[in-house]
Amino acid sequence: MTAPAARVLIVDDDPFNLDLLDYELRTAGHQTLLAANGEEAWSLILEHTPDLCLLDVMMPGIDGIELTRRIRADERSSSLPIILLTARGELSDKAEGFASGAQDYVVKPFEAAEVLARVAIQLRIRRLQDRVREKVATQAWVAMVGTAAHQLSQPLAGASGYLQLMEASAAAFEEGEERQKRLAQIAHSLQRALALMGKMADLRRYRTEPYACHLSIVDLEASSGDEREGSSDVPRVAIVDPLSADAPPWLQGMSEDGWKIRLLQHFDELKKWSPDLIVLQQLSEADLQQWIEMIQGLPAPVPSSMLIAPSTRADQVASLLESGVDDVLVMPLHKEEIRMRLHTRIALRALLRQDLESQSLQQARRVSLRTIDDCEPHIRQGISLVEQMRQTRGTLLPAIRELASHLDQLNLAIRSLQVAQNSAGS
Repeated sequence: MTAPAARVLIVDDDPFNLDLLDYELRTAGHQTLLAANGEEAWSLILEHTPDLCLLDVMMPGIDGIELTRRIRADERSSSLPIILLTARGELSDKAEGFASGAQDYVVKPFEAAEVLARVAIQLRIRRLQDRVREKVATQAWVAMVGTAAHQLSQPLAGASGYLQLMEASAAAFEEGEERQKRLAQIAHSLQRALALMGKMADLRRYRTEPYACHLSIVDLEASSGDEREGSSDVPRVAIVDPLSADAPPWLQGMSEDGWKIRLLQHFDELKKWSPDLIVLQQLSEADLQQWIEMIQGLPAPVPSSMLIAPSTRADQVASLLESGVDDVLVMPLHKEEIRMRLHTRIALRALLRQDLESQSLQQARRVSLRTIDDCEPHIRQGISLVEQMRQTRGTLLPAIRELASHLDQLNLAIRSLQVAQNSAGS
């Protein structure tokens, strides 16, 4: 797995480790930034915006754990991938590192090949996430444009139809109950359109529903108002193990915590179930590559993948990491460590999903505000005109034509939304 050149920040108070990692990363084609302590590293992060940080844990002053927490707490650096490097390999140390927000953890003394492979993985994940963010932003824009066009077209079509009937037979609607009935129908349609404006202005989350031509639109009922109960997501973990009929015992505690665990045997089960994380074990080299290709071909965001391997040699671990999985654990397994790593992967994926939903919501709100600015004044003016027409005696032709002008502007705005949706969807 050859990663495109990236800017990597190396932070270590040991000059030998700093020089070694600098040499290995530059030889691999990356640019490097070097810092001997946490304060220097923080300044470089703010000034140069690195793509990844290799961070020693044990340093004087601001240590690696504290710096990781600072990086995660600041919006300017919160998405920076962090790989912790330390001589402390106890489970409690790893737990503290992952809890602080690190994506990975390498114990010293390390093999350069494994470090480079783990760097490549985190850079690949970040590139994929950036692509997902771009795609999701476009999808959210298309979905909200489609929502505005679809939801508004129905009440406005009704109002326009009733008004055209009145205009074509103006003499028949000079006075009486029929006239008031038609005006009430127009007012009801415009009030429905105004209520839709209110829901579009009250978007609090991003929820979609299927629409035509494999597109989705925003579900305004589910996206506005208070959150419904029972909407929290439960982690879903798939186990791919052709030699076992049951899930491994180290997953029992997670099942008790409410996680959904499923043993998969065939490729087609993967698409149907859509897990958050996939654990691969006891696979041949050919089967492993097939499963990895299947995972990478799933709709974004792609689930995290973890390989449990019998090998303990660092060069073999590096080779397995280069195959395309996100993490490798080697036998013998420590139950608490694998559960900790699974929790970390699930937590990172949850953060990504929250970020994507937030981005989608912001995009939907932009479309909503633009639609409200274009449409709401005409809707309110139309409601006002209908109310005046209800109080007017005699001919309504001047008012009908003025109302028709506002409805024409609204229908023009809807057609523009439909054209934009069709263009983006194609």
